[in-house]
Amino acid sequence: MIVPPNDRSAGGPLVSLIMPVWRPRPEWLREAVASALGQRGCSIELIVVDNGNDAPVSDQLTALTDARARTIRIEQAGVSRARNVGMAEAHGAFVRFIDCDDVLEPDSTRRLLDLGPDGLTITYGATEYCDAEMRPYKIVTCALQGSIVEHALTDFTVTLQAILFPRQVVDLVGAWDETMTMCEDWDFVARALEHAPVRGDTQVAIRYRRHATSAVGRASIDLSERSAARVIERYVARHPEHRESPWVRRAHAVRLTVAGERYLRAGRGAAALSRFATGLRADPAYTLRVISGIVRREVRARTPYRAASTPRGPAA
Repeated sequence: MIVPPNDRSAGGPLVSLIMPVWRPRPEWLREAVASALGQRGCSIELIVVDNGNDAPVSDQLTALTDARARTIRIEQAGVSRARNVGMAEAHGAFVRFIDCDDVLEPDSTRRLLDLGPDGLTITYGATEYCDAEMRPYKIVTCALQGSIVEHALTDFTVTLQAILFPRQVVDLVGAWDETMTMCEDWDFVARALEHAPVRGDTQVAIRYRRHATSAVGRASIDLSERSAARVIERYVARHPEHRESPWVRRAHAVRLTVAGERYLRAGRGAAALSRFATGLRADPAYTLRVISGIVRREVRARTPYRAASTPRGPAA
């Protein structure tokens, strides 16, 4: 049973911000740390987990004198291990997992706390996706509220960094799977949604930096596909009655079409067609929409631009 947390200070319950760090860009790291410590209207602690970097992360944060922040150095063992170490060191009644190359909106943690006044609800905000120079290009929101276990694999379009977890829920979820190097956040969130309802809004909580050197950008197609399959298989193992459900079939179709499109871009047509064919068997409507979108984009990309001409009548 989980019970509402008590306030630990005049600023409300303590929130632990857990930041794994691996091969950071110094300027991005400092910006991320500053945004974490710049959270307004709430009590926070920042736990920076140096995940076995060649040069200690503390060397890049020599100007950091804020008593709310501390750095823990471990042997390199993957992001899941780093988050588990951070959880073990955290004292907060709430936990927010953040990255070393993103920027938190200043009032976002306070707002997430306010969204769940009972202290038993997973709360979330929107994600503003940015390029490497932090130029925004899209905002992703979600409208789901309440108990959403059946939506965990398909419709919960919220990044990990935009979520605030009650610590009691985190403890019920258990450790991050340290054998996973991709999709480990999807797996963790799917498990968390089985223990608590959600409440969210559409205000930006995190500015998420996408760049070629991120884990997502470096991942092989095969690894990404296998990791996604593993998350779905683990969900089905916990909910065997859902094996042939529409949402599990949709999750497989998403996994297959994502891999298919990446194979197509890599010039591996046979592998792409195989994924699309299997996706059609899993969820025909969804897969056809994806394929239609790919065809439209390809047609647009290959069609030379022609300025529209307006026929002119005789001069007055």
